[in-house]
Amino acid sequence: MYICLIRLTKDDQQPNKRPNTKQHYWETIESYYVKRLNALQKDIETATQQNSKLSSARDEMVQEILKLHQRSIELSKKNDMLSQSIAEKETQISAFMYRQHTPVTLVDNPSEVAVTSSSSLEDEQNIPTTPKPTTHKKDPHQPGLFRQISLRLSSRRKRPQEESRAINQSSQLENNNASELSTHYEKNENQQEQVQQLQLQLQQQIQQIQQQQQAIFHPAVVISSSQIEQNHHNYIAPIKNCLVFGNDLVLQAKSENSIIPSIVLRCIREVESRGMSVEGIYRKSGTFGQIRELQELFNLRKDPQLSSYQDINVITSLLKLYFRALPAPIISNDFILSPSLNDQERLNRTYVLLHNLPIEAYCTIKYLVQHLKRVHQMQHVNRMPSKNLAIVFGPTLMRFTTTLADDERQMHDMIQTIEFIILQSHILFADYS
Repeated sequence: MYICLIRLTKDDQQPNKRPNTKQHYWETIESYYVKRLNALQKDIETATQQNSKLSSARDEMVQEILKLHQRSIELSKKNDMLSQSIAEKETQISAFMYRQHTPVTLVDNPSEVAVTSSSSLEDEQNIPTTPKPTTHKKDPHQPGLFRQISLRLSSRRKRPQEESRAINQSSQLENNNASELSTHYEKNENQQEQVQQLQLQLQQQIQQIQQQQQAIFHPAVVISSSQIEQNHHNYIAPIKNCLVFGNDLVLQAKSENSIIPSIVLRCIREVESRGMSVEGIYRKSGTFGQIRELQELFNLRKDPQLSSYQDINVITSLLKLYFRALPAPIISNDFILSPSLNDQERLNRTYVLLHNLPIEAYCTIKYLVQHLKRVHQMQHVNRMPSKNLAIVFGPTLMRFTTTLADDERQMHDMIQTIEFIILQSHILFADYS
């Protein structure tokens, strides 16, 4: 009897254990997933914090870039002002030297001659003024009274003759100096006339070449780099009185009898030959001394050898400096279009704006943008996609407006505009002839 009761109690306890084990199993699963969800929620919170930190750091970087850009603009303006003041001081010094040189021939020589010629006059004039000692003793060799009167009369007659001789000599010297000055001024006038004639002849030649080029080229015509180089080598007639940096792009190209300025052609060819695979091309800057040296050589038309500069960043910095130094931006703010336009409308308007530009500006933009597109295509090596190139060339090819209230917005618009032109260059500069 006792044994049966024990078995019954065991049988009653066994069905109670099964639901407890199931409940414990589901509780463990639930606790695991709760812990997992809590860990994921913590990871999400840390990721959002890091994202906010990165976004704030990005905003700070953009503001620092804008400040650095403004600082670079101010420094370039100060540099231009200093160079202008140095040039003005040099001209003032040269003019002062010239003004000091001319009076020497007019004043010093006659004064010396007048002194030497009138020395006898002064001696003779000093003779009567010098007081003679009064002596009561009579000199036995002293002439008589009538002899003294005759000597005084003869000396008075000689004085005006000598004075007239000295005056005639000084007037002759002044006339000779005046004739020399008149011949000098006539020579200067003749030289100025010759320079004006040469300038007129040069302008006529430029107009003739421009008419020929307008008859041959059209903005929609695709010009290969070989054709541009042939035109560049066939027409080389630089005007030495005009600087390359700071000169108008259209005037610079016309003065070289080319479609694209030679500095743009040479810098891009040098980058194409040995700089396409350099990491950070156009983003990194070169040495300031070497850039300044190349700028002076180009301004003096001395044809520097770009291959002798090992750092390719010097060449890229020189190209960016040339575009920044233009008196007017090569791409105006008219290219900044409304964001509400779709891609096709934006393409059409950009195409019209590009083809309304002068032939020199159009071909220069085309040559540069096609080069930047090739740099973008090698971004796996040089780490310079179209976005980075647009960040570099946005404020270089375009300009900020006078109002500085919304610089960040203007910077964003310029970057988007240049990136759009780079990416759509195969359509904007396509050959539809």
